[in-house]
Amino acid sequence: MDYACFDLRWQNENIFLNIYAHELSRYTFHWHETDYEINVILKGKAEYTREGKIYLVESDDVILINRNEGHGSFAMENGTISLAFKFSASSLGKYMEQGEEFRFHCISNKNTKWNPEFCKIRYFIFEILNAAMCDSPYSHITAKASLEMLLSVLFRFFPHEIVPMISRRDESRNRAIRNIMKYINRNYKNKITLDDLARVSKYNRTYVSTFFKDNLGINFYKYLTRVRFQNAVFELDDMDKNLTEIAIENGFPDLKTFNRMFQEIFHMYPAEYRAKAKKIEPRKGHEKLRYCTRDNELLYKKLREYVFF
Repeated sequence: MDYACFDLRWQNENIFLNIYAHELSRYTFHWHETDYEINVILKGKAEYTREGKIYLVESDDVILINRNEGHGSFAMENGTISLAFKFSASSLGKYMEQGEEFRFHCISNKNTKWNPEFCKIRYFIFEILNAAMCDSPYSHITAKASLEMLLSVLFRFFPHEIVPMISRRDESRNRAIRNIMKYINRNYKNKITLDDLARVSKYNRTYVSTFFKDNLGINFYKYLTRVRFQNAVFELDDMDKNLTEIAIENGFPDLKTFNRMFQEIFHMYPAEYRAKAKKIEPRKGHEKLRYCTRDNELLYKKLREYVFF
């Protein structure tokens, strides 16, 4: 199957782009350590959670997810389609001082979606998509120029703040980070303590918490909770599995704690989520995306609307 999913790379400049159209489904929960992501809703209606805040977006809306922000999407209607555009944080390198990164606030609504700044965002993202689909000798020129213009729009029109960048300085630190993350991913169902992380990282207990925050951008317990939710949300799609079982099997001490923490992130309880999810087709596998094909008529319709007018 020829899917509408494309990777563009400028290896020497450390710039990487990924753009794809897909049909949204039930919630997943994840984050990108190295990428920003902009979603353009092409059809339908969806709910996005971003760092515990809920945003309702509809056709032609735009929402940006910053690097390392926990987020998820949920289709409010079957057949909801989004175009996702990811660009590496290193794409912004020449615009920042060393040790800094940007966080943007860029979300449209029914009153702002046709403002010039959001029209420009859709235009440049679809220029990149068009270049990727054409795959001509000059595609990379068009895509690179469109990326630069897109970044210009973000800086000019949208509030942003400068925050310290999370650095990974040397191989010994990288190895310690990999060991910690591997340990959490394998043992998230069990109780994990800072003593456990100290053991696998070979740092002392007092330092390991600071080390974790400095290198991953969030504290250890928040990261552990993210991993647990990443798996628990998928298991909620199994309607025959009871909630207490899901909570305990994913490392939450009891159903009450699971309910409370789920509500903090998704603004609903697990039982409410299940009631909504019954109306939406599930994914076929854990976090498996349902890509649109390259010949999807909706993509060409939106190209005509956003780029060719």
